[in-house]
Amino acid sequence: MADRLPQVDDSFPKLIPHLRVFISGLAYCVDNREPLFKIEGDLRRCDIVMSAFVLAFNLSKRGYDFDEQESECLGKIEANIDRIGDCMADLLSDVKHEDEDKAVDDVNVLVEQLREMEQMLAVFGQLRQAKPRLSEYNNIDSILKAGQAVLEGRRDWTILDESLERLRPSFDKLTVSDEMPEYIENYYDAMDLMFRVCQQQNIEELPQALALLKETSDCVGRNYKAEEERKKLEEALVSCPVCGVEVGKHERQCHSCGTKLPNLNGEDDVYSDEEYHVELPICVQAALDSVNALREGQDEWETLAASLSQLRELIDQRKSVYRDLPESTFVGEVSDSETMILSRESLEDSLRRMEEAYNVLVSLHNGNENLNGDSVDAALEALVEGVEQTRQMME
Repeated sequence: MADRLPQVDDSFPKLIPHLRVFISGLAYCVDNREPLFKIEGDLRRCDIVMSAFVLAFNLSKRGYDFDEQESECLGKIEANIDRIGDCMADLLSDVKHEDEDKAVDDVNVLVEQLREMEQMLAVFGQLRQAKPRLSEYNNIDSILKAGQAVLEGRRDWTILDESLERLRPSFDKLTVSDEMPEYIENYYDAMDLMFRVCQQQNIEELPQALALLKETSDCVGRNYKAEEERKKLEEALVSCPVCGVEVGKHERQCHSCGTKLPNLNGEDDVYSDEEYHVELPICVQAALDSVNALREGQDEWETLAASLSQLRELIDQRKSVYRDLPESTFVGEVSDSETMILSRESLEDSLRRMEEAYNVLVSLHNGNENLNGDSVDAALEALVEGVEQTRQMME
């Protein structure tokens, strides 16, 4: 009987995600002859989520001037909502009475109704988007259209009242003061006028109030965007500690004096897991990122192959540098950290671990089924540590 249940793949309706849990639980109960009361809580959560959706949907309709096509689509959606409500009531009864056969049938009907609902919501959204906009801001756009409907005599003042209510929270938060920018004060005055005109149902002043609201809201939007751009620009620039010239935050060399700028952005270029705290060569970072992407199901085998080719060159280069180091490198007074990094044993061990890590990644790329997550993680960690341990001999 469980094979009669609806599929819960990518085409599964997104309107009630909790329904996926209920369907899986129903399949388990049917297959294992478990009582249905165990999944009653999952179904009631679906009912609560659906009720919340219906409430939000009904509130979203308030204050909008729908044309004939939109109204027809809305009627179909509302009828569908009623049918979904009946399905939910039937399912709750099925579970209560331990009726497996009927529960399986009713959950299939419910899923079909939900799929139909999603399709109609998509059509409704397309109809809304196809209409010319009077403002790029949704709340202002609905007010302007509602006001236009009142001026044309197609709707009463209720539609304008309802659309204005969306602005009430932001209006109540604004306090006119000497410190407030002029464009914010103008917007506040425009909203205040709009509320008064609507309250008094003053049709003579309505055109002016609508025009003023659009003008001032557009001005607020332009200033907000300009301020955001200014902040982004400021965040992207820092001063060179040597010559003081502004340079990009992620630049590694000052374009004026040539000073090396390793960490002006205040953070290292690190692996996304935040486990590795070193600035990594591009090929090493690419290897780490590609393995991470593969674990998430992305097809990054070519990226891994390219990074491995470059990684081979990196390891060979560091081996060559190590062989050419003079004996004096390993003697003399140096700091504790430098002694650890530049000891012969440490360098040889690091190069060996980098080589072994490389071999593990090559084996991964070649499809070695014996590799597990722990061995790959250990290889990545060894690779990063090896890069750090051999970094100083490359400087």
